[in-house]
Amino acid sequence: MKTYKYEPGNGSRYCLAYGPLNEGEHLLVWLRRNDVGGMAFRVMSHFSVIDQDYFMEKMGMDNVEYDISDTADAAALLGFLESQGHEIRIHSNHDSRGRWISNAVPFAGGSDAV
Repeated sequence: MKTYKYEPGNGSRYCLAYGPLNEGEHLLVWLRRNDVGGMAFRVMSHFSVIDQDYFMEKMGMDNVEYDISDTADAAALLGFLESQGHEIRIHSNHDSRGRWISNAVPFAGGSDAV
């Protein structure tokens, strides 16, 4: 397990812990509360793509009305997972750095092109 200060370019800084958990599995911990405690997500070996909606649900970011910062944070955290070699799918109008894209068409993967 290693800690990261992840600054994807959306104006936020994320304190993350990430590393192998079991064979083929990894654990992402977002140390959201004063860089000490927070939310965790286990990337299991059978995931072919990590979907933004699934990620938000499991991380407790799935309010009925998505807060714009929750979707931006989720996109940025998925961008981190992508940088670690995991395939992601983002549905919101954010790129994989958590930046807002006006008039965006949802896309899969980390390409910033729309």
